[in-house]
Amino acid sequence: MKPLSFTSSSEAAITSSPVTDRAGYLRIARKLAVFLIACAMLEAFSYLFVPPLHPLQEVSEKKPAMLQAALDSDAHYDTFFVGSSLTEEGLDPNAFAQVWGGTAFNAGLAGSANVTFASQMIQSIIEKKKPSLIVYGIEHFAFDRGVKEQDTQMFRFLNLYRQRTQIKRWIGRIVRGRFERPPAFWDARAHVADFDKRFSKFDSAVLHDNGWVEVHALASMTGATEDPFPGPFRKEPVQVMAIDSIKKLSRETGVPVIFVQFPQSNTAIAASKQRFPGFDDFMRSDVSNDGFIYLNFNSTLPFPRGDASLYYDGAHLNSEGAKLFAPLLAAEIAKYCHHDGARIVCDKASN
Repeated sequence: MKPLSFTSSSEAAITSSPVTDRAGYLRIARKLAVFLIACAMLEAFSYLFVPPLHPLQEVSEKKPAMLQAALDSDAHYDTFFVGSSLTEEGLDPNAFAQVWGGTAFNAGLAGSANVTFASQMIQSIIEKKKPSLIVYGIEHFAFDRGVKEQDTQMFRFLNLYRQRTQIKRWIGRIVRGRFERPPAFWDARAHVADFDKRFSKFDSAVLHDNGWVEVHALASMTGATEDPFPGPFRKEPVQVMAIDSIKKLSRETGVPVIFVQFPQSNTAIAASKQRFPGFDDFMRSDVSNDGFIYLNFNSTLPFPRGDASLYYDGAHLNSEGAKLFAPLLAAEIAKYCHHDGARIVCDKASN
């Protein structure tokens, strides 16, 4: 009499031959490989449909890789400038250093006006480069985004700075498709014809090894009469918290952070007249009154904001404007800060 068998059909499947199991694994691996290849091809194929870029946009898109290399290099810079395109294009670090001394690097990035982004960027710079001074070019529209509105492209980009291993870098390059051309943060995929409306004349744009994007162009002030950010000054709590994080980091590390409104044209200021007063009030109450230096070149500080030849649009300084602004900024900072060996000591009393 044969013994009773209690082997279920599932158990029978478990005890199937190793050859069968191996074949199943190979099928799964092949399907996975086909899927990954299809994703990579689809990503590459999508670039065929990217609208053409304006020459200024092409130059600006090279900046992230340069900034990545600067942060990872052994090169030391005494002063870093952080901010959006107003900073990236609006200040020549060499002209600043001629007055202030030391070496300087422009870490501004087009479209990165978000305060939360700037806070994390400043943290990365202090951790990696240990500068003696940071100048943060801050704008009224940097406070608009709430938590759910944060630009995810900015944060994916920031992760490239904070990666610690080659494996993460390799994965990042695969996921992003092309490391040398990450998704743009501003209107970099707009058509050239639309982008060109900002200029009355455009000659060229150059990315210098100190991070400055030098723009040889003149503004079309017609577009500057339109307010791109209508309504009163709006500050999201998450961005205010980021300001607090910057101040806390500055105090803990001893690296002064100076907050600066880069000079926009009188035309642009008039177009956004609802926002500038509220923004200035906030910066004075939350930043200046808290012991930090805040320089507003859109109000009483000297700059020829009525000279349209210094701008390539209503808000952005061109080559001539950036060269003129740098020594003015250095001279203004020198009223409150001085060199003490390798350190920078700032006295807020007269601000």
